[in-house]
Amino acid sequence: MGGVETLGYYLYGAYPGASVPVDWATYGWGTPAWKEVITTVVHAHKSNGLIMDAALGPNQGAGVPAETDSDGLLWDLRMATVSVSGSSFNGTVPGWATGTLQAAVFGRVTSSVNTTGPAPGLFGASPSAYGSYRIQNTLATNSLRDITGQVGQDGTLALEVDATNAGNWTLFAFYLVHSELYEQEPSELLTGPQTTPMNFMQNGSWTVDHFSALGAQTTVKFWEQYLLDDEVRALLADIGNYVWEDSVEIDPTVYWTRYLPQAFQANRGYSINKWLPLIHHESSPPSYAAVSGPEPVWYITDEADAGNKHIGDYRETLDDH
Repeated sequence: MGGVETLGYYLYGAYPGASVPVDWATYGWGTPAWKEVITTVVHAHKSNGLIMDAALGPNQGAGVPAETDSDGLLWDLRMATVSVSGSSFNGTVPGWATGTLQAAVFGRVTSSVNTTGPAPGLFGASPSAYGSYRIQNTLATNSLRDITGQVGQDGTLALEVDATNAGNWTLFAFYLVHSELYEQEPSELLTGPQTTPMNFMQNGSWTVDHFSALGAQTTVKFWEQYLLDDEVRALLADIGNYVWEDSVEIDPTVYWTRYLPQAFQANRGYSINKWLPLIHHESSPPSYAAVSGPEPVWYITDEADAGNKHIGDYRETLDDH
């Protein structure tokens, strides 16, 4: 007892088109108007002998205002595929211009089943609530090839196919993108008395990268530059308790960070590239939760553990990173 939690609750879960009764370009989290609130609140705590907890950002505290091209914002991987028939592929890799090409992978699907059975999982893990409803494709492990280096600067690729092996050959392309996940929606996407943002501080709050120091530095930099003047800093040192992020409710397609491939190679001793098809179903399960839409597509390998060793190495790298 004896403390107050200060939280800028900006309609968590608000969607584009939601009606907001005040202009968030003026009153959004981190704006000068919000700075006035923080200054008033810390003075009130000091005057009344209280301690204060505060969120790092709006809502769950997972992000702050930032320039849209900041390396410290949350990253994601987007996958595009195309089936390859005949003895060769000569064209543009699927999904070209989606983002920066992270990897191109080629492999043979030996079986494809529409299943609602138990999902392959890591040893000791609880059965996935999201894994029972899916199209499950099995990849021949010895067919998987990392062909990233063969893709031209314009996205073109010439590839020979070993048509003597039965199965459906698939070309995968993976692209590095920002997830563009808002922690607070910008005013231009809302209705009500909203005005057009004129700078990044008026443009809502983006979720930051949670798997590298860049994300933390993005948050720290914003606080130091826009919220922590000498007065507020001194008062927080006196009455501040915790500055926190609540439950980590980020939902990219794949939990990722820009430098994860280098960390994976250094820590696990092999490249993650040709195993990227596997992590899309074991990375961010909510992406596959909707049973009313198209069936989610999973890729496993014909290894004894269905490829779970590589998923485990991926998760361990995220945890280490």
